[in-house]
Parts: sequence; C-alpha cells; structure tokens
Amino acid sequence: RQDLLARPRNAAHIAKDVADMRARIAAAKPGDHWLDVKTGPGRIQDIELLAQTGALLAGSPTHDIASGLGALGLADTQLLADTHHMLWCLHLARRLVLPDIARSDEIGPGAATFLAAQAGQTSLADTQKALEHQHPRVAAVISKILDDLQKGTQP
Repeated sequence: RQDLLARPRNAAHIAKDVADMRARIAAAKPGDHWLDVKTGPGRIQDIELLAQTGALLAGSPTHDIASGLGALGLADTQLLADTHHMLWCLHLARRLVLPDIARSDEIGPGAATFLAAQAGQTSLADTQKALEHQHPRVAAVISKILDDLQKGTQP
C-alpha cells in the first residue's frame, strides 16, 4: 500500500476510473429501497469511494473518511462527512431493528422512532423524504468533484 501511495498519480485518470467504477456500482446496486443507505448513488459506499480517491491522490495512508475527503480540499467536505456519519448510524440501526430490508413494512412504532432519530428526524416518513432529497444531492456533489478532477480544475 505504501509503495502504491508513493507513486506519481494522474488525478484526471484516477477520477475517470472512479467515475467509471461509480457507474458500474450504480448499475449493479442502485439502492432500490430508501432504507438501503449503503449502496447506490449518494450513499455510504459512494462517499467512501470519493474519500479513498482523496487519500490516493494525496498519497495519504489514512483510512478515515474525513481525512480522505479533506485531502481533496473540498468546500463540501463537511456535508459529505456529516452525511456519511448519519447514513452509517442509520445503516447500523436499521440492521439492528430490521435485518431484512424487504420487511420494512413491518417496522413497529418504537423501531420507527429509533430509526428516525438516527437520521435526525422525528418520523420515518420524514426520514424517507430527507433521504430521497439527500441521496441525489450528495451524488451530484460527488459527480461534480470527479468531473472537475477529470478536467484538471480544482473541485
């Protein structure tokens, strides 16, 4: 890993490869269910891929999301880091109270309140609405960053 990180890097080439990888992941795992916060555009895996891109471009061996995103010098670092944290909290809570996402119609009131709280919401309906707004927003931010890197402009 250290040898790879020490090599010279072409940001435009790496950004293109990452954009291609995002497209393949989105096609294979589009995140069809609103409670699937791990895979799909603008979700956990997408943010982590961008953070790994930042770490690679910076030659940084760090594994944490904030450092990887921070290495890109983004104006949207906090938005992406906060979204990642919230989605991880919600993902872990959902796995705890609802191991089978296909049975989301069986969420009881206590579990619904618990899940909503993880997303900073007061109801499951508000959580769904917030996520349906946030995922495309985050995906668009990531796409713009990768586009800028491919063009050689600073994100």
